[in-house]
Amino acid sequence: MNVASSFFSYCQLCEDLNPETTHSDFRLWLTSYPSAHFPVSVLQSSIKMVTEPPKGLRANLKRLYLADPLSEPDFLHGEGSSERFRRLVYSLCFFHAVVQERRLFGPLGWNVPYSFSDTDLRISAQQLRNLLDSYVEIPWEALQYLTAECNYGGKVTDERDRRTLSTILRRFYNPQVVEGDQHAFDHLRVYTTPLDGDHIQYLEHISELPRDAPPHVFGMNSNASINKDQAETNKLFTAVLLTQATSLSSGEGGGSEGEAVGRTCEEILGRIPSPFHVDAALARYPTLREQSLNTVLVQEMSRYNTLINTITTTLHAVLRAIEGSESLTEEIEEVLVGVRTGRVPTIWRAKSYPTLKGLGSYITDLLQRLHFLQGWYDKGQPRVFWLSGFFFTQSFLTAVLQNHARAYSLAIDQLWFYFKVLEVDESSPAPEVGAYIRGLYLEGARWDTLNNRLDEALPRRLHENMPPIWLQPMVRSEIPREQVYSCPVYKTSERRGNLTTTGHCTNYVISVTIPTHLHQDHWILRGVALLCSLSD
Repeated sequence: MNVASSFFSYCQLCEDLNPETTHSDFRLWLTSYPSAHFPVSVLQSSIKMVTEPPKGLRANLKRLYLADPLSEPDFLHGEGSSERFRRLVYSLCFFHAVVQERRLFGPLGWNVPYSFSDTDLRISAQQLRNLLDSYVEIPWEALQYLTAECNYGGKVTDERDRRTLSTILRRFYNPQVVEGDQHAFDHLRVYTTPLDGDHIQYLEHISELPRDAPPHVFGMNSNASINKDQAETNKLFTAVLLTQATSLSSGEGGGSEGEAVGRTCEEILGRIPSPFHVDAALARYPTLREQSLNTVLVQEMSRYNTLINTITTTLHAVLRAIEGSESLTEEIEEVLVGVRTGRVPTIWRAKSYPTLKGLGSYITDLLQRLHFLQGWYDKGQPRVFWLSGFFFTQSFLTAVLQNHARAYSLAIDQLWFYFKVLEVDESSPAPEVGAYIRGLYLEGARWDTLNNRLDEALPRRLHENMPPIWLQPMVRSEIPREQVYSCPVYKTSERRGNLTTTGHCTNYVISVTIPTHLHQDHWILRGVALLCSLSD
């Protein structure tokens, strides 16, 4: 029986209950995981009880120590237990609480919000005990692999999230944890391992921890709290807009709202240019073996033409529906509601590049992209390419590698980019090798122009403009080895996307190596990334 049929059965069962013929002591208990398919009629006629996990490091740690197996006396203090085992168990619990709480920070915490369970912790704790019993020296590599790659990492689908998970665990599974009296998990020494004692002493130590954990405990800077608060606000406003959309679709609002939507549609239509002349572009920039970027331009024009036609066709249909000359279909109604509430309609998103922008910002961004391609067609290849303006960014990157491989008779699979941050503009000459790119935003850090390296983000500066970057194709073995941070580039600030057949995320573009004076683990915990587009 599938989920839908099960819910239908419950709904039918509740409708058949008759208070006059049902025993007064009869109660029907229904339990369910969160589901969008749960019947509304059942919810309306029942008393709801919701169980939510506790929020905060302190609450999570206390819950773990009051649950199995940590609440069992023999597990922490029975035969075969030791002080180093109890320290590492506490460190493991702290790790579990940290990976749970990082979900509150949205994409800065995890690209995909995973539901790590207590079962992951129990299995890891039992494996920890078995390995400590079997080896004199603590097998750190085995603990790291079993916990990060197998137990917790088994449900992690994003490669960058897997890297983050392993980096977090290294903070809690390392020799420093079992050395000295108390090991601190933060630089202020507020969160430390407890002094060895019984179960009650561990609970007392946890109770003395701050109620609200600062961002630095998770490896983040103070701006992460601003991001978290903004995400909660956006979630609230999105729910309000959905309510407003429902009232519009039910026919409320009158003719004045229809006139306002009509004016907005006409304004958008007046700003959208005509589709590109793909045949003319193909004649002017023919397919050449030595210049793959010509093909990129023609393909980009074709993709944007599809989007332009979709937008103009649906907007004209909305105008005809408002005038009454055409019936209002479900698809066109969704466009009407989107225009009224300032959201990009679903039918547009299906033909569009990834975006999180509202309708007004989306149209402005679209016009800038079309202007970029038109300038390329009119004036030739730009000296600095606007990476964010490409519909399919990977095609541009591949074309740059193909040009280099064919010019120097090299195998393309032997090539990769050497990234160098430069101060160039449109007046600078184009590079002889590779290409200059611009238009990226740095999140979680900033670029130090004086020292030419990655540095801490300034307070209340959530995003910084990244200077242009030189994509210099080189043979992989010849790329200089430097102290760098492998910074992922995403199309939107949401970071998450669908997995393709190759295992790559559709939102992920490439990883850019950026010079840094700190270990890259520092920036991994910060959630530092480059973004092609912001949400506003």
